[in-house]
Amino acid sequence: ARTGKEVWNFTSKEKISSSPVPAKQNVLVGSWDGNLYAVNMKSGELAFKFETGGRITAAPTVSADTIYLSSHDGYLYALSAADGSLNWKFKTGNKIFATPMVMDGIVFVGSWDKTFYAIDAATGGVKWKLAGAETYSISPAG
Repeated sequence: ARTGKEVWNFTSKEKISSSPVPAKQNVLVGSWDGNLYAVNMKSGELAFKFETGGRITAAPTVSADTIYLSSHDGYLYALSAADGSLNWKFKTGNKIFATPMVMDGIVFVGSWDKTFYAIDAATGGVKWKLAGAETYSISPAG
């Protein structure tokens, strides 16, 4: 980083438009190929990947030892930050373009189904939801 010299690079099958997010010894990036990739920060080696059923255009969120990930398949996912295994998934009525936000044990995310959700971070159960007049494409501010 001091010299600006490339240390490693990583390529996915399709473009990456989500911002990179650090998680333990890895950096997380979502791809239009529907995969979340965890790449080792030092070596550039793939640590794990998690496949969704749609594009991933928003950055994941990491809280404690959990990765929260949204996808155009309409699911909000909770994954283990250690190995990418699925903890739970929650289905909305349409695509999710927004980065989830976690606060006080609740995951907040809006969907293109015109609903804003508050999901229990531990279980994936709905705490509450708010119907809106338009689709939600922006991320909540923390």
